[in-house]
Formats: sequence, C-alpha cells, structure tokens
Amino acid sequence: MADPRRLKVEEYLMNAVKLTAPLMSPGGNSVQVSVETTTRGYHRTASDGVDLVRRRSGGGAIFQDPGCSVFTFLFPSAEFDIDRNLETVLGALGRLGVQAEKKGRNDLTFEDKKISGSAFKHAPDRGVSLHHGTVLVDTDLTALQRYLTPDKRKLQAKGIASVGARVMNLRERFPEVSHDSLCDALVAEFRERDPACETR
Repeated sequence: MADPRRLKVEEYLMNAVKLTAPLMSPGGNSVQVSVETTTRGYHRTASDGVDLVRRRSGGGAIFQDPGCSVFTFLFPSAEFDIDRNLETVLGALGRLGVQAEKKGRNDLTFEDKKISGSAFKHAPDRGVSLHHGTVLVDTDLTALQRYLTPDKRKLQAKGIASVGARVMNLRERFPEVSHDSLCDALVAEFRERDPACETR
C-alpha cells in the first residue's frame, strides 16, 4: 500500500474502526515528503514534482521513495508500547542479519547511522494509538538530503552533520536485503510476538 492512500487508510482505521487486536502493516512508497499538518514551507517539492503529504502524527519531515520501506502499528491504547514496537522492528532486522540499535525515543541505527525513524499519534477518545515509521533500504540519499537538510548556516552554528552524513541504506552493508524480505521479516516477527495480531 503506497502513500498518500496509506495515510488515509491509517486515519480511517483510527477514527472509524473499533480496534480489538493489534494490527501491523508493512508497505512501500511513492516519491514524497511527509510533514506534520502544521508545517509550512517545502515549496521546493512542488517545483520538483515531488508530492508533499501532510500527516497527523508528530515528528519532523520524512522523505520517502520506492527504496524506503514503511511500517504501521495500530494498537488499542491500553496495549500501546513504543519500545515493544521498536523491538519488533529490531527483531525483524535481526532476522535479516542486521544488528541495529535503538537510539533516543524513536530512531534505529546501525554503526551509529540512522536507518529508521518513527512518528506517533494517539486518539484517546477512540482508544487507539498509531506508530508508523520508515526503514531506509535503498532510498535516494541525494534526494533525501536535498529535501531534508536544514539551512547550512544552522548546521554549522550547531556543529551538526548534514542529513546525508547521518543516515545510511541497509543495502550499503547488506546487499541481499530487499523491500520484500524486510516486509516478510516484519510480518513474521510481529506474528511471533503477538499471535492475536492482524497483518495487512
């Protein structure tokens, strides 16, 4: 399932469906930049023909293309656990020989470079919580840096490396990893950890 339809389906499931069991859905992407609904700017995407998609979850801007795999967890709020979700992703990566680590609240890294990020949305009135994220398998890092790197003066002032220097594709070190193999590993890991789950 590819965005922006994917975000619409996520929103529908959060608002219109009574969730009784955990649900996980892996998927792929069209070329786009995903931002919070309140984010302004990103005029460059329109001039380049890249879709700008607005999402209701928090976090920073996300560049997505066919080389970037995505995952979605939907849980009844009482069962929602960010760490458990990320452990599921780490377990799936481990099935593929990738010994990644959690860094901070929502990032996964390999050799200190970011390979996955996440965003979250809670709907207390509906009793459901969402966690979706990306995994860089073979994404266009030049394009990612073009759309996500802040003003160079800000980077220099704060001593922060550019986006391109802080991320990596799994295929750089694990050429056998593909979008399909990652999706299969995510489904297998999720089902093993929660037999009552649903996958889409």
